[in-house]
Amino acid sequence: MQLKKFSIFNQEMQEFIKLNSNCIFNSADWLTILKDGLDLDVRYYGLVCDGQLVLAISLVKLDFKLVRIAYSNIPYGGFIGERQYISDFILLLENTLKTEGTHILRITKKFNDNFEYFKGTRVQHGYQQVIDIEGLTNDLLWQGYRKRTRRDIRRAEKLGVVATRISKRSELEILYQLYQDTVKRNNTYTTWTKKAFYSIYDNLFLNGKADILFAQLKDKYIAGVIIIYSSDIVYYFMSASLTNYLSFCPNDLLLHEVISLGIQKNKKTVDLMTSKDTDLELMKFKEKWGAVCHPFDICGKDIFRFRARLWDQAWKIANSRIGGALIRSFRR
Repeated sequence: MQLKKFSIFNQEMQEFIKLNSNCIFNSADWLTILKDGLDLDVRYYGLVCDGQLVLAISLVKLDFKLVRIAYSNIPYGGFIGERQYISDFILLLENTLKTEGTHILRITKKFNDNFEYFKGTRVQHGYQQVIDIEGLTNDLLWQGYRKRTRRDIRRAEKLGVVATRISKRSELEILYQLYQDTVKRNNTYTTWTKKAFYSIYDNLFLNGKADILFAQLKDKYIAGVIIIYSSDIVYYFMSASLTNYLSFCPNDLLLHEVISLGIQKNKKTVDLMTSKDTDLELMKFKEKWGAVCHPFDICGKDIFRFRARLWDQAWKIANSRIGGALIRSFRR
């Protein structure tokens, strides 16, 4: 057995991905967005057995100077291919990452990922919330909503809020400002850069693999959302809104539009993405749409234990109110 590194556009790897994964976050298109939009080192690692590629993951290298993390993947990743080789794969991968000066390995595990925790795993628990829309029509969707969900959608419409599709690339500047306002309101840090927004537009939206919607009140943009398509899934990737207009329920109107789009495109599920167990307000918002809550784990392997513990402490600070403010200030 041999562990090999592959570039994003390696033909052998792309053919392997197409055969073994329908998740867009494993694709070269998405890894290009991470590379160009976030300036990250991104590549595939694959296990070759008897000359055949049998198992792979995409790895994003996060370099924080004192701590370097190999992460599979943002937002979703994990193993692609034959799961029986995971133990051998992890052993070879850990040795390779150690020689590359990587301190921590993190691999995401969605609720429907079928693999057992590998030896030495440290698990960080979270949640993934998914709406089943298979076989629904728009009428059945509306009838199935909870009373308060219908009420909030109607409130937005009554107050004059309308959902529109992005019409020009320059509107991404507005979306990014909405995102900045949302990050500040939530006392957290900006994960996505303006370059990443433009890369999503150029690599996915223009190719029909994503949509960007706004909620407008007359000429004012008060909320926006990016959604990304896999073969049978709509990913509610990122939403943002102006704090002063939350009472107009723009996020409700947009999510209703997203679900309706999923039905029109014959998708099976709308993935509302992951939430921390401490973010109760966000989880409640997702639950009111009938989303089912599933476990979502980040499986950690400490290659250098001291650096891993150092990262644990830094992560706690980054997720505090003061830490979020400092990171926002630094990125500006």
